[in-house]
Amino acid sequence: MTKSDEEIQASLAPPGAGIPFLDRMLGRYLLKPFVLRRTSWSEAERRFQKAHEKFKRELALCPIESLTKRVLVPPQKGLEDSSRYWSAAMCARHLTIVGREIEELIGKLTRNEEIHKAADTGAVKPEIAKNDPKSIEEYAAFGDFLFERLKKILGNPDAKVTFKHPWFGMMTAQEWASLYSVHTYVHLEQLKAILKGIRS
Repeated sequence: MTKSDEEIQASLAPPGAGIPFLDRMLGRYLLKPFVLRRTSWSEAERRFQKAHEKFKRELALCPIESLTKRVLVPPQKGLEDSSRYWSAAMCARHLTIVGREIEELIGKLTRNEEIHKAADTGAVKPEIAKNDPKSIEEYAAFGDFLFERLKKILGNPDAKVTFKHPWFGMMTAQEWASLYSVHTYVHLEQLKAILKGIRS
């Protein structure tokens, strides 16, 4: 018997449950010190633009009528269990939601401004009510000029002020900027799996 969307979602871990312990440790003790910390602002921009363009190309391969079709994908690195049942439009919406949060965070960290909320992976999931093809255009508009906007709001790009990532611990603005491309690649792999599911 075919399960409903609600039944499939209920079979997954709740939003914000995180990724497996080993993956978190790899992120904290390998990804952060050896990738995020060593990536310059210019390299972070280059890597993000590359990931962003790849994501847009994959989106363009999705039939218009299938952009909102939710597909249960296999577990993958960096993806919470609760996020495995999304559509292409939901992936795009999520990248926009997270991207805007990080953009604001980077500005505040480099200007040494107070931040009054904690990062919460459960709070940045795409809203089911906004599983809409319009999210594709919204994401493109967000990503195309992201680093141009960042350059306008940056205070001290070398600021050592930190903010806690739920999985990787305390991170500077530069490390958060480096995370943009890594995060985009995680959902690029998810998008590819969604497209594979649509075609099968």
